[in-house]
Amino acid sequence: MFVVNPVNSGIFSTKSLAKIDIPVFIGAGSYDPATPFIFEQVTSYPRLKVPRKYLQLQEGQAHVDFSQLDAGITDMLETTIDLTLPSPQLLDGYTHSMMLSFFEVYIRNNGQYKSFLTPSYAQYLSQGQNFKTHLITEDSSDELNQSIDDFYQR
Repeated sequence: MFVVNPVNSGIFSTKSLAKIDIPVFIGAGSYDPATPFIFEQVTSYPRLKVPRKYLQLQEGQAHVDFSQLDAGITDMLETTIDLTLPSPQLLDGYTHSMMLSFFEVYIRNNGQYKSFLTPSYAQYLSQGQNFKTHLITEDSSDELNQSIDDFYQR
């Protein structure tokens, strides 16, 4: 299952997410007001019990492609001071590279693509970019869970 910017918390319970038994890739954006990363994807990710799970954050991704909005909204965005957005091509590149790798590994059983489903590959893709992509895998899930616990204990 490959999903981008999903609404999870209001729809799926902890029990229902734990029942998913296929590989899951969740993509999300840091500028997304419709499905905020911290409230939707981050809280859902630890509830997935499947060992093959991935959580990608794209800096600047905003649920919609601002370049496709009507002229009035585009004009308003262009007059907003200090608003910098990533290019749609950059964000599409991040998504497509992860999507291709995920489906090659889990649909086509092509293990040669596993090395592209790693945090180090996401870091490689982000080299020299102002807007980065980050990937969390099962290997770092414990760190994420601890960070979430620490956040809620403040």
